[in-house]
This record gives sequence, structure tokens and C-alpha cells, in this order.
Amino acid sequence: MNIFDMLLLPKKLYQKVTDRKSTLYIGFILVGIIDLSTFIIDDFTRLFYGRPASTLFYNITLAILLAVFIGFIDVLFFSVPLFDLFKMFKRENVDASSRTLIRFMKTYILVNFLVLPINLIIYTVYSNMDKLGISLDNNYSILFVILLIDLLTSIWFSGAAARGANVIYKFDPRLKNAVFMTIFTWSYILAQVFNFMIDKWAMPLFK
Repeated sequence: MNIFDMLLLPKKLYQKVTDRKSTLYIGFILVGIIDLSTFIIDDFTRLFYGRPASTLFYNITLAILLAVFIGFIDVLFFSVPLFDLFKMFKRENVDASSRTLIRFMKTYILVNFLVLPINLIIYTVYSNMDKLGISLDNNYSILFVILLIDLLTSIWFSGAAARGANVIYKFDPRLKNAVFMTIFTWSYILAQVFNFMIDKWAMPLFK
């Protein structure tokens, strides 16, 4: 196994991604849980500790519903526009069926789990900086390191997703850079939008 197989997952793994809808639905929920997790953890005590039973039931039910809804929207908004765009990258012999779209969605879900460990580490360190005696006030070196790690994680995510897209579409090798940059740009925009939506629209729904 070479370095690219270790970092971006083997091509054979992407080739084995099926178009079964049952696992896709499970993936929606798991992506939604990932999207919500840091927001819920940050507010966990307020939402679930010492609350009346009715409020606790409401918050738990809302968290489950939001995980399903946000996961569905996340996967859909990432995959469908790129799926349509990539058909233009390769005009001949393109399988435009729903089966290919499902495989592309599941590739996106798979890549989310690839970068999940490093995202959890970054979140854990960032949220415990005070306990570690680290302050961000005028500490530009720490800010630079955080931004650099975030950028590298985005590049890693996009590289893995691009590899999956290249396997599914069998792009000409000359298009690989264009595929990567398209995924990198779109995923970055979506990440900012979803973080804003969850923070400003979804979290205030909790009691």
C-alpha cells in the first residue's frame, strides 16, 4: 500500500462502493451527527443536564431530527451540484443514472469519516486551550498553526473526495487538478454555510 492509498484511501475501496440505498440513509444520519456533534458538545450541559423531563425529551428528539435533516441536506448539497458539473467534464460515456449519484454521495460520506479523527483532535485541543495554559490573545503563532492545520485537513478531505470522483467518473488524468480544485472550493463554501446555519438557525431551536 502506497502513501496515497493510506492518506486518500485505496482506489479499490471506492470501486467497491455500491448503490444500495439502505446504507446511504444510514450515511445521511451519521454525517448529520458529525455536523452537529461539536455544537451539541459545546452546549451539552445546558441542553441535557438538570432540565425538566419534557424539555429533555424535546431536546433529545430535536437533536435526532436535526441530525437526520442536516445530514440529508449536507450530502445532497455537496453531491448533486458536483455530480451535474462533473458530467460536463466528461461528455462521452457518462453514466448519469441515479446509481452513480448514490455512489458519489456515499464516497462523500466515506471521506467524512476519513478526516473525522483529526477533526476531533483539533476540536479537543482547541476547546481545552485554557486548561492547557494556551491563550489565543495576540498569539499569532498559535493562530497560524490552527489555520494551517485546518487548511491541510481541507486539502486532505478534498484530495480523498477527488480520488473517489476520479474512480467513479474515470476522468482523463489531465482533469485531476480541476476536479480537486472544484471539490476544495465547493466543500469550503459549504462548510462555512453549514456552520453558520447550525449555529444561528438550528441551535436556537433547543430549549
